[in-house]
Amino acid sequence: MTICKRSGLARISGFSLLEVLLSLALASVILLAASQLLQALMQRAHWWQLLSQMVVTRQSVEKSFALLAAQVCQSGLIMGASNHWRWHLQPAGSCELYDVRLRADKQQLQKRRLGGRYTSFIDSISALRVSYGVSGQGDCVVRQWLPEVSDQLAQQTVLLRLQFAVGVPGQPPVYGLPVGWHFDNANDLAMLWQTSELVVGLPCTVVTDTKQDGLAL
Repeated sequence: MTICKRSGLARISGFSLLEVLLSLALASVILLAASQLLQALMQRAHWWQLLSQMVVTRQSVEKSFALLAAQVCQSGLIMGASNHWRWHLQPAGSCELYDVRLRADKQQLQKRRLGGRYTSFIDSISALRVSYGVSGQGDCVVRQWLPEVSDQLAQQTVLLRLQFAVGVPGQPPVYGLPVGWHFDNANDLAMLWQTSELVVGLPCTVVTDTKQDGLAL
């Protein structure tokens, strides 16, 4: 009888092996769930940080394009290709010819005064494609969009539609990228890219035929 009482007391004050194993298993499940939750939260925070960087970078690119467009000092273009065009700019002083081009290997948009050296004014940009909005003769209304222009069509260009990708360094989230984003790991530099589009207006002067106006009167 005494032995039974001692055995019962030992069972009440301790744990069986099965109970210990179940407790360990439950603790492991809880720790695993907490670890996965923490990892998901960290990934989500990292993704929001990348989104913020992309917004800032894209706004900087758009501002650079706006400043460049504000320097245009003559209507139309001299020529325009898929990612290269020539126009008149007046950054300071006289109105002169400038070339603008995409340097794909450096992911830069560069400009130069005609005959000078190219310098970068926009970084982290790629896949630039330009479409040229050409007006009718004597008006400023876009009649057609062309992939390249020269001579008279270049002079009648009133809009540049710029399609490009803006990049920030980073890794894609494990759950995939949104539409319009892509990941590039070229040259051992992990970059996330987002496609964007911008329309740049050029100065335009409506030319009226004074002779015809006089006849109409």
